[in-house]
Amino acid sequence: MEDQKTYTQQLNILTHVLEDDDDVIYLLDRLFKANNFVDYVFFKDTSVFMENLNELVHICVIDYYLPGPLNGIDVMKLVLTKNPWCKVIMISGQDNPKVIADFVNNDGFRYVNKNLPDYMQNLVDFMQQAIALIKRQIDIH
Repeated sequence: MEDQKTYTQQLNILTHVLEDDDDVIYLLDRLFKANNFVDYVFFKDTSVFMENLNELVHICVIDYYLPGPLNGIDVMKLVLTKNPWCKVIMISGQDNPKVIADFVNNDGFRYVNKNLPDYMQNLVDFMQQAIALIKRQIDIH
C-alpha cells in the first residue's frame, strides 16, 4: 500500500489519519466511505504525516502505537502545537488509564479503544461530533 492515499474533498473538512497497519487502514477506509466521510488522507509514516499537516487539516485520527520513537500522544502534542484548532481522535488497542489521562490532559478530542466491540461506531460518532463542531466554528468566523 502507498504511504499516502487521498480522496476528493467535498465538505472542506479535511481529516488526516496516521495508522501503520494496512488491515486497519482498509477497515477505516471502508468505514469512512460507508459514512460519507470523503475528505481524508491516510499516512503510514509519522514524518510524512507531520510534513503534510497544515491549517487546512481539521481532524487527525492517530493510532497510539506507531513505529519509531514517537507514540500517538507525542504526535498529538506536535499536531496541536502546529495546528491548535485541530480535533485529535486517538485510536488504540489498549486502555491504559495513564495514557487516556495523558491524552485528555493534552487537549485530545476523543479516545477510541479498538478492543471494544463498538469501536467503529464510536469512531463514526466522534468524527460526526468533530465535524459538527468545526462547521459551527467556521460559521462563527
